[in-house]
Amino acid sequence: MDKLMWVKKLRQILSPGYVVNLCFFIVFCFSTLLIWREIKVLEEAYVANQRNNLENVSHEFDSLL
Repeated sequence: MDKLMWVKKLRQILSPGYVVNLCFFIVFCFSTLLIWREIKVLEEAYVANQRNNLENVSHEFDSLL
């Protein structure tokens, strides 16, 4: 009887619906992490670009004086 319950539980875990939901959840988690990482990279690039622009403007004003 105990072995039969184990087999039923294994079938339930390996059912196609469960596998699809598990794969969807894993893909969702990795996609979220990748998007978060991309946002951080773009934010750092934007900040660096803004600093570079400010530095260029500063040098231009210094050269005028």
